[in-house]
Amino acid sequence: MNKEKTLNPFYFHMMSFWFAVRDRKNPPEEKIEAAEIKGGETILDYGCGPGGFTLAASKNAEMVYAADINPMALKSVEKRASKKKIANIKTILTEKETGIPKESVDTVLLFDIIHKFSDMESFLREFQAILKPDGKIAVDDHHMTEQEIIKKMSSGQFCHCKTNGSVVLFKRRES
Repeated sequence: MNKEKTLNPFYFHMMSFWFAVRDRKNPPEEKIEAAEIKGGETILDYGCGPGGFTLAASKNAEMVYAADINPMALKSVEKRASKKKIANIKTILTEKETGIPKESVDTVLLFDIIHKFSDMESFLREFQAILKPDGKIAVDDHHMTEQEIIKKMSSGQFCHCKTNGSVVLFKRRES
């Protein structure tokens, strides 16, 4: 990841503007539905940005962790959640490790972020550790084709299980 660019306030504000435009055209709830999130789940929105998917996921979730490298992103999520009186979101400032307890997350959302991962295997180890045994990862990244996503995500830990529209789902590889 280009940390310097990611933390630049101008870049963050421009990204937030484009995500707001995107969210009007393609409501985040559609991707959350495609991720097959069930009521009462614990979700990790990794690379949450200004929080469009975080807030959408919070509607039926028990808990949503919103993780990002940028403190401005987390402040945005907190402000938006407070304004909407949403209490089931916890923000995490991180470059990789989340500090989330092992096997406590049902679904990891990786929306528009994996193209930035330079060390995919270490991210996948983190996600494997925090996911419940029957947990899943939902990926959508418009910078990559479905086949590129599958190739990047399919490792020793995870395998492609299905695709819903642009959301590609992965589960733990059976041993």
